[in-house]
Amino acid sequence: MLTTQIMITIAGMVAMGGSSTRGEDAPTRAKVGEPAPAFSLKDVNGKEHKLSDYAGKIVVLEWSNHQCPFCRRHAKLRTAEKVMARFEGKPVVWLGINSTKTCEENVAKIKKWMKKSKITYPMLLDASGIVGKLYGAKTTPHMFVIDAGGVLVYSGAMDDDPYGGGDHVENYVEKAVAALLEGKTVLKSTTKPYGCSVKYRS
Repeated sequence: MLTTQIMITIAGMVAMGGSSTRGEDAPTRAKVGEPAPAFSLKDVNGKEHKLSDYAGKIVVLEWSNHQCPFCRRHAKLRTAEKVMARFEGKPVVWLGINSTKTCEENVAKIKKWMKKSKITYPMLLDASGIVGKLYGAKTTPHMFVIDAGGVLVYSGAMDDDPYGGGDHVENYVEKAVAALLEGKTVLKSTTKPYGCSVKYRS
C-alpha cells in the first residue's frame, strides 16, 4: 500500500512555498481570490508532487474517482487532454486527485482505468482526505484553477453539461485558463460542481 504524504498550509503560509506561522494554527481553507493551500501527495506510481513544484505555472486540479460515471464520461471524451492540447507549449499543468478513502487500496484498478482511458496526467492519492477537505472538494469531478502566482481563481464544475449531449458546451476550466494566459480576469470564478460525492473517510 502506498503511503500518502501530505503537507498542508498553516495560516499565513504562502501557497507556492512559504514558511508557516505557529504550528498550532488551523489550516487555511481554500478560497477563490486567495493563495491556494500548499500540498504534497504521491501519485499512483509513487512519485511525489508538491504544489510548489509548479510555481510560475497555471495549475488545474481535478478531483477524480475511477468508479464515478461522471469521471468515466470525461475520460472517455478525453476532456482534459483536449483542453490541454489547446494550451500545448504553455505553462499549464493538469493534476488529478483521488480523495476516495479506498484509493490506496485500489491503485492497480486506478492504473488500469488510466491506461485504458489513455489518461496522460498524474493521478495523486489523498486517502486521508485532508487535501480534499482543505480545498472543499465536494464532487468528482470538482475543478480548481490556480494562477501562475499561486492564487486560486476558479472553483466549480468542468463545464455546463453535467450529463453530456449538450449542443454548445461551455468549458469553464478552459475559459479560465485561456483568460489567465491572455492576462485577463477570470470572469466566472465559481460555479456549482456536479458529479458523484467524494467518498471521504468518516
